[in-house]
Amino acid sequence: MSFAKVEVLSNGHGNFIKNGLLELKSSLIDKMREILAEPESGLLAGLIVAGKGAMPKEILEEFRRAGVIHIVVLSGYNLTIIADFLRTIFGSAKLSILGILFFVIMTGAPATVVRAAIMVLAVVLAKMLHRNFSAPRALLAAAFLMIVHNPKILVFDPSFQLSFLATCGLIFLSPIVERYLTLVPTKWGIRTILASTIATQVTVLPFLIYSVGDVSLVSLPANMLILLIIPYTMLAGFIATIITYLSPVIAWPFSYITHLLLSWVLGVSHYLGNLSFASIPVPIFPFWVALIIYLFIFISVRRFQNSLPHSASSN
Repeated sequence: MSFAKVEVLSNGHGNFIKNGLLELKSSLIDKMREILAEPESGLLAGLIVAGKGAMPKEILEEFRRAGVIHIVVLSGYNLTIIADFLRTIFGSAKLSILGILFFVIMTGAPATVVRAAIMVLAVVLAKMLHRNFSAPRALLAAAFLMIVHNPKILVFDPSFQLSFLATCGLIFLSPIVERYLTLVPTKWGIRTILASTIATQVTVLPFLIYSVGDVSLVSLPANMLILLIIPYTMLAGFIATIITYLSPVIAWPFSYITHLLLSWVLGVSHYLGNLSFASIPVPIFPFWVALIIYLFIFISVRRFQNSLPHSASSN
């Protein structure tokens, strides 16, 4: 519509719970901006509550070229932290469930958060009911419920598609890759992070090339240099933000640590993302080629699983 005019007829009739959660989100972001300058404050907000929407476009472009844009996509890690925090502080799984639901509402319920929320809720309920948890079944249940609610996401929502593919890589491909990384040390979880990075890159790459048309050549080193400190960055940033409500002076040590960690993440993405060969275009990549690659990955995973002893594969 050209030259449209908007007139506010009425306000204040929304859901008071959602309104309160959105005000809490806005307040958290304001506190982050109080203790950190841009772009560090935007990155911290993106990591914890706001996702990509809190970050400048030029920084997001550097993250995309460096292949680390996924770190500012709210997902299961955020929800796991919330669930563990509430269970540790209050000792109640029911409060964990409530906290997860509130977090989904506060973030606007994007596909990645909804998928992760369903899977994390399955974990919490499994512990409450003393039942075994199956990650593949939880992922299938999440996908089924989301598609039933909105069938269009299966075709028109890249966030849902990438989230589903990346989670499949973590569940099915990461353990296989880790078995072949015997020369990589296990200290600080380096082997697990490398295996997870390779597995997710393999599973999402064909779809990314088909949908976006380019591929990042620096994604693996960028992820290895960044992913190791992301949990500590989120934890330090969250603590600093909460303490700021009491006093910014008391929060200073955590704020400074958070600043250093965020500066490292931004520095790595800036340097690698601006290399001339960081991202190369792939002009011709039809959908059927992506399907053939995924079929090959599926067959390879099934063959590997069938080659394992029954007890090992069932675990």
